[in-house]
Amino acid sequence: MDVVWRASLVASAALLAACAAHAAATAPASPPAGRAGGSVPATRLVMETRAPFRDLDCADLPDQPAAQDVLRRDTSDPHHLDADRDGVACEDLRR
Repeated sequence: MDVVWRASLVASAALLAACAAHAAATAPASPPAGRAGGSVPATRLVMETRAPFRDLDCADLPDQPAAQDVLRRDTSDPHHLDADRDGVACEDLRR
């Protein structure tokens, strides 16, 4: 068990070092307006690294196969393309 714990500790340290390096590389050169010291809240760094979520509707997609591809990429269906949850996206676009 001691070996597993040490391996976990080493992996955690490597992850923290990688996060710190990323934060240093992506931090603004000057402090945000109204803030002294140049520190940026960690939550802001996380939010800036995520791609913005763009909600899609069936009308935004050219055809049913394109809608099916979007559903296939994320089966949790965050865009609600499969209204009746039968695994087929935007059934009205088939017509």
